[in-house]
Amino acid sequence: CVDAKTIAVARNCHLSVWHAIELLDLLPVSIIPNFKQGVDFAGSITPDAVEAVLEANPSVKTVVLTSPTYEGVVSDVAGICKIAHNHNALVILDESHGAHLGLSDAFPKCSEADIVIKGAHKTLACPTQTSIMLIYGKGVDCALLEHYIDIFETSSPSYVLMSGLSKCLDSLQ
Repeated sequence: CVDAKTIAVARNCHLSVWHAIELLDLLPVSIIPNFKQGVDFAGSITPDAVEAVLEANPSVKTVVLTSPTYEGVVSDVAGICKIAHNHNALVILDESHGAHLGLSDAFPKCSEADIVIKGAHKTLACPTQTSIMLIYGKGVDCALLEHYIDIFETSSPSYVLMSGLSKCLDSLQ
């Protein structure tokens, strides 16, 4: 029996992730990021750490992590996705601080987790509170995702914000 309520989540995820876990009454299993002595913030999430959590918790079918972090730490998302998919788990990536990734060879490539959320307002010329959700995974239940978006998102979007996001995206082409 699969417990769809158990979720693997990186301990350094944004507070909004933890609020969503609480609102949806999910059971979080923590993935601990690397720590380096003398560094005052968390390091990357490793594929090995994800694999250990998934091996110990076979009911986990969703992994949530942040890369890059606020401090710019980038995890091996491709390696994490490979491991998660081997365990029949989807990966949701908070890439809010990485909306600029892939725009230049000077930056790491964009990650293609199953669901990627980019906070365009954090690293691009967009109004605050504008973000983009990209779906790459074939296993994503888009109808269920739309249902929850309808629950948590406003039915009165800001046309000022949407216009600002559109102008930003146009400027990137």
